[in-house]
Amino acid sequence: MTPFVTFWVYFDEQWTGVRLAPGESRDFVSGGKTDEGWSSEAEVYTYDAENGMITLDAYSDGRDCDGRLSTEWHGYCLITGLDARPADEYGPARPVWQELRKGQRDYAAEAMGY
Repeated sequence: MTPFVTFWVYFDEQWTGVRLAPGESRDFVSGGKTDEGWSSEAEVYTYDAENGMITLDAYSDGRDCDGRLSTEWHGYCLITGLDARPADEYGPARPVWQELRKGQRDYAAEAMGY
């Protein structure tokens, strides 16, 4: 078993190195007021050593002139693929995430019966 893994993520407009030991999680949270309301984002990375992968749970929530909208995205990357996307002009070598499931909640649309 690998004692730890290291990989790069882009969050809150910057590249950050993440280092995780088996069973460890690291979260990133950002948010605040905007010119039209508020917004928040969170990403949680967890090292699932038993299955040889990193899981990613990403959430966003916010309100603007169109109302409130929440999203969630869940995925994974095998630890052998944490640098599968090569370094380029946009950033360092980084994971390619595989989607497990995603969801969205549009509060204004729900209020109108959609």
